[in-house]
Amino acid sequence: MTGLIVWIIYLATDKHALAWIAFILLIPVALLGFAMLLRWLLVYRAPTTTDTPEPAERHRSRSSPVTASSP
Repeated sequence: MTGLIVWIIYLATDKHALAWIAFILLIPVALLGFAMLLRWLLVYRAPTTTDTPEPAERHRSRSSPVTASSP
């Protein structure tokens, strides 16, 4: 938040030193964002393994459909 405020002050005053200070303050924020993105990609986009069980729907026999018996 501080980097953004310094950047806004730079835009209002046009002092180049404030631009560099804001840039340096925003570098850790960008690095943290990239680290979070990388972690998300590794955890949530990980390839699925084949040792997970198949859904129960795939074990049904398709040759004999279930029919309701009449009373």
